[in-house]
Amino acid sequence: MEKKTVSNGTLFILEKPFDPRSKWLFAFYCIAFFALLSWYFREIFTRVDLTSILLLASITIGYFIAGFRFANNASRMKTILVTSNTIEFTELCWFYKRKKNYDISGITGFRFIEKPVLTPHPLAGITFDYLGFQSAQQVINELYGDNRIAFDYKGTTISFGKNLYSWDYEELYLTIFPNTNYTDEL
Repeated sequence: MEKKTVSNGTLFILEKPFDPRSKWLFAFYCIAFFALLSWYFREIFTRVDLTSILLLASITIGYFIAGFRFANNASRMKTILVTSNTIEFTELCWFYKRKKNYDISGITGFRFIEKPVLTPHPLAGITFDYLGFQSAQQVINELYGDNRIAFDYKGTTISFGKNLYSWDYEELYLTIFPNTNYTDEL
């Protein structure tokens, strides 16, 4: 998470377009799907019978939806703008933009949700390691604990971020609530 000071507050960048390698893979898939889409368009206009046209049209629609989704995933950028009164979450993609504003005075229970520690399976005893890797089956204690930040706002829980660190949470907390002592909240 990057922190930048802008004219009207502090901007935190959670996710950048084409930042991790997986987003480059999404971009490659987008290009591949749109290339196949153009080939299917050419095939549709060279066919004469209705059955093959309908089949190719349905494949074309599926490829268009998949290419559109891959393009959005590759170009996604998520930011948080913290001003003196509000928090603004923005999600930008090539084809859409979402903005949500929250009043800071309505925020309660600002917390960091850690990734749960994996524990041994309760029914697993000490067994022979069949694979030879000294592996053991484990159980995940919580379902939604993947290093995210959450808060309660007017009766709903808002969570954001993915694979964030605790120091990102501390920095965001001190930016939102500058007049409080962070150690008092722990």
